[in-house]
Order: sequence, then structure tokens, then C-alpha cells
Amino acid sequence: MRESYNIRVFHSTCKTVNYHYESMGCPKIIGQLREPNGRISRAKSPREAVDTLAIEMRAKRFGLMLQEAKNPLAGSYIGRLCLQGVLTQDQYDAAQKYLQIRNNYLCAKGLPSAVFNEMPSSTDDKARDKWVEFATEQFFNMQEVIKEAQCLYRQYNLYAAIQYLVIEDQMLPHLVSSLRVALNALQKHFH
Repeated sequence: MRESYNIRVFHSTCKTVNYHYESMGCPKIIGQLREPNGRISRAKSPREAVDTLAIEMRAKRFGLMLQEAKNPLAGSYIGRLCLQGVLTQDQYDAAQKYLQIRNNYLCAKGLPSAVFNEMPSSTDDKARDKWVEFATEQFFNMQEVIKEAQCLYRQYNLYAAIQYLVIEDQMLPHLVSSLRVALNALQKHFH
């Protein structure tokens, strides 16, 4: 139901005009090329999206449909396994949490392969020391969970699965079953 209200407009003649909420603001110019944010484009002809070539190459390289290749999960091997239904969403989330905790540990130790984004500022030494201790403890607890799972499931190579499939993002199908066992153990630890 459209709501309308009356406004007195003071022009040369005093009239009451009936306005609707949909018609507020400037009228939309029809027939113009628009940018993705809705602005009128100043380009003479429409351009292709910047990432079109990357999406097409991803689809060709990994044998995906174009719609599947647009999904951000298709950017990593574990994401593609999740899209194919080999891994569950919970297992994928456990892998992402593993990468986050590992990165925090690498930041805490100041290693060069870390991505420094969540580390507290160096002005507060107590907070930084507390964060370093917390990140280190989280990482060692997570490694302990993987160690216990490896002792229970000796036929699987959990360390190699985590290293090659999650950290290095390599496509090694023979390690997927080991990865599922490792991610199940991590999922139980995180929840």
C-alpha cells in the first residue's frame, strides 16, 4: 500500500500537491548506461567487468560452470571441495578457522609469511604480550587436537592433508579423506 501525504508548495501560486514516497527526489533518467552502484556512466560504450577474464580462466582451469566460478569459494581447493559436496560447510569453516589461528600464531612470532592484520598496536606492551600468549596457546591447543586425531587414525596422514590442501592449497585428491578426518577433529575442538 502506498502512503501519500500532502505538502504545501509555495510557488507563484499556492497549491497542495499529492506526493508519494516512491517519487521523492530527482526523477530517474531512463535510457542511460549505469555503473554498478547506480550512477550514470560517462563511458561512451559499456565495458566488460574487470574480473570476467579471471572468472573465465578459473572456470576453464578447474572445470567449473561460469556461475560456480563466480563464487568466492571456488578460489581455493577446499572451497571447491565444499562446492562439490565433498566437504561440509562446517568442515570448510574449520579449515578457515585453522588458517586464521595459524596466521595469528605466525604474527605473534613475527615470521615473514604472516599477514599482519589483527595484531594489536605496539604502543600497549601488556596487551600485545597477552595477545601473543593467547595466539600461541590457541595454536598449540589446535596442534594437540590434530596430534590426538593422528594417534586415533594411524592410517591417515592428517599433517600432510592440512599442510598441502589447506595451507599450500594444492590439488591432491588422495589426501581428501585424511583432510575430512582432520577437519572433523578441528570442528569438534572449535565447537
